Amino acid sequence: MSTVSHSTILISAYRDFSVRYLLYSDILSSLLKKSQKIVILVKDCDVPFYREKFDHPRIIVEPVRSEEHTSELQSP
Repeated sequence: MSTVSHSTILISAYRDFSVRYLLYSDILSSLLKKSQKIVILVKDCDVPFYREKFDHPRIIVEPVRSEEHTSELQSP
């Protein structure tokens, strides 16, 4: 019997501490055992690095798009 559920876990790893704590420990491998998919949000400029670093069929790395959202918040 498989222990993988059909859930998706969203991880906001925008800060360097978050990245180190969640992604470079056993936490990520534990989460992969229990979920179908993990989506990791990182700084826009870090996406290529983390897509290569976490090259796994059930890990998706996406940009936070911080500049886009910041400009929306600052517009009159």
